[in-house]
Amino acid sequence: MNCRVGLDWIACVVQLAAALFFTLGFSTQYWATDDDSVNAGLFTTCDGSYCYDTHVFYNGKPEKATIMGAAVLQIFSLCGVYFVVLLMLLYMCGLFDERSLSRGAAITAFITALLGLIGVVMFGTAMSSLQYTLNWSCGVVIVGLIVDIAAGVCIYIGGRQWEDSQTKHHRRELFPPIRKSNLTSRLDPRLEPRTNQKGRNKILKAGVISQARGSAYIEQNETKVMCAVYGPREVVKKEAFSLIGQLTCEFKFATFSCRIRRKHQQDNEEKDYSSQLQDALEPAVCLHKFPKAQVNVYVTVLQNDGSPLAASLTCCTVALANAGIEMYDLVVGCSARITPYQVFIDPTETEEYKPEQDNQPGNGSIMVGLMPSQNQVSAVTSKGEVQFELLNKATKQCIEVCQKLYPVLQQAVAKAVEVRLTSDHVT
Repeated sequence: MNCRVGLDWIACVVQLAAALFFTLGFSTQYWATDDDSVNAGLFTTCDGSYCYDTHVFYNGKPEKATIMGAAVLQIFSLCGVYFVVLLMLLYMCGLFDERSLSRGAAITAFITALLGLIGVVMFGTAMSSLQYTLNWSCGVVIVGLIVDIAAGVCIYIGGRQWEDSQTKHHRRELFPPIRKSNLTSRLDPRLEPRTNQKGRNKILKAGVISQARGSAYIEQNETKVMCAVYGPREVVKKEAFSLIGQLTCEFKFATFSCRIRRKHQQDNEEKDYSSQLQDALEPAVCLHKFPKAQVNVYVTVLQNDGSPLAASLTCCTVALANAGIEMYDLVVGCSARITPYQVFIDPTETEEYKPEQDNQPGNGSIMVGLMPSQNQVSAVTSKGEVQFELLNKATKQCIEVCQKLYPVLQQAVAKAVEVRLTSDHVT
């Protein structure tokens, strides 16, 4: 059992001190006194050398009910004080749900202090009507109640601090920070041979969905993306009539594709990726070739291990070519992670730029869409606070990688055409 050390331990010590103060004052008969040397407590009242039960000593007096009510409240308060100590020990050792346990302990401490204070006021009121004067035991209990309130505040603050530290630690485990030591030897994993269990290299393939006009599938690192293209077909919205064809893109993460389960409906990130894909593909598609019609592109990320937008852009352009959509050129996507130490290509999920963590200057990312045969850039998006020199270097490296990957795209499209012609000939 690994117990932690922090403000919650301080809260436990303070609560234990409150319990000791409370027990010391609660167990004595020196709560009130009079001039005839009668010392009255919650349970014991002594007259000279003789002691009696308090409820017997004051039998028949109207103050008896108030005194006994104060005793009951003090009993509840004493039980509450020790219950909070137990909850804190269980909380610090992580045996139960931490959030509910810490808040429950803090609320219990505040309620305990309130009940104890009401009990002290009730007993003091009863003793005043009997011409008694409050003694030191009452003062000790009041000090214990004040310490109990301080313990409740420490419990609440300590619980919040622990929850925040656990959240940050969990994020660091899911997304460990990039260190200089593991960047210098990193290679572009897309350019390395990737062999499946049957011994064949398989990175990009076209024509994988028979119901679609065109389709493609890509694996990049552990990121897996599938794209389907439908059309050209009639524009559904009549108000969107145009002599120039339309291109629509819909980007979606599969619900099981990320470490945190995604929703079925598009969120803001997916809508942003859809818009970026459309902006990157429109310069490459001959929209004037299909007037009054539209082409619909649907992208689904089956597994996300980083750089989903760059992989989706490459997959989309191969799917468009496979659908027979006339294009000026294929668009190759490539992304780069920029750090103060180095620029490297197509980061994985743990290496990607995250604004909430990589908030130091010099950290950022960039995504480039290139039409290699025309040597034109169709899209550039960047994030982070990066110097121009590093951004320029990252852009050039992305362009170089896109040019190297261009033959891979051509080969995938040519192979799909060959397979289609062969199947048609056999049919």
